[in-house]
Amino acid sequence: MVRNMDTSKYLQESVVSIRNGRYVVPVKSEYRGEVSGIIHDVSSTGATVFVEPQAVVEANARILQYRAQEAQEIERILVAFTGQVAAIEPQFQYSYKAMLEIDILLFLHNNPGRDTAKDICTYRHLKPALVSLYVENLVQSGYLVRETDKRDRRKCRLKLTAQAIPVAQEGVACQDQFTKELFQGLSAEELAAWQRGLSVFQSNIERLNERGKKIHE
Repeated sequence: MVRNMDTSKYLQESVVSIRNGRYVVPVKSEYRGEVSGIIHDVSSTGATVFVEPQAVVEANARILQYRAQEAQEIERILVAFTGQVAAIEPQFQYSYKAMLEIDILLFLHNNPGRDTAKDICTYRHLKPALVSLYVENLVQSGYLVRETDKRDRRKCRLKLTAQAIPVAQEGVACQDQFTKELFQGLSAEELAAWQRGLSVFQSNIERLNERGKKIHE
């Protein structure tokens, strides 16, 4: 609010507004010569001119300067942060790749008979293109081999190699330890109830997935 009684009679309203990033006051057009400053805008009717008073021109200039410095500092921080993220991005990619490959090896190890890429997609809820990529990586690395199904030559079975067995066994040991710590303190009855609930939960998920597939067919 502008409260100076000597100048308020020149104003349309006793308020300060912003035009072009500068603080201005709305001066009645007939008094434009009475308020010293820079005109930044005129109302659509021409009855009001928006004047940046000379007394605040320097202060406004400093505000704009500080804003520019702030924008430069923000840009500097973002550039530095982007550089730091880019430097560790390969580590993230490697961790994600290793996690998926171990997941595939453990699935095949823990589920005899469910040894096709389709099985992995279905039960691990992974996209076929992703499974195909990481299965190929595992084959090339010597952890998996492909075997044609003798009964149905259209199917390709995935088998763990001797090189993969120790990795899978170590993964199973980690899973067992995690499960032991996770259910520590639960009674046998509580654990059985949890397993029954989980079974129902998984059945419901599979049913919903099937319903979704039918909707999109």
